[in-house]
Amino acid sequence: MPAGLSSRKLDRTFHGRFKAHLYIIRNGRTTPAPGIVKATLPDIAEKAVSSLIKTQGIGDLYRLYMRALFEKGYEMGRAGVPWKHVPPGFLR
Repeated sequence: MPAGLSSRKLDRTFHGRFKAHLYIIRNGRTTPAPGIVKATLPDIAEKAVSSLIKTQGIGDLYRLYMRALFEKGYEMGRAGVPWKHVPPGFLR
């Protein structure tokens, strides 16, 4: 979903419930590639920036997940879903 757009905005705009599915295809690594780096500032900086750029997509995926999790919690709160005091599967 584009930045600044939420399912609540779509619900208000179209006067109904909007249910969306998000499928993500990411062509790239989720971890930096290991390798030997010369102990010089330019080589270390190059490797650091390269690793940062290659793994930045993971942060984007976490942000999408957290947004979806927040939306679900918000919907449950608005619907009056009873609060659970212990996690599922645990006895009090």
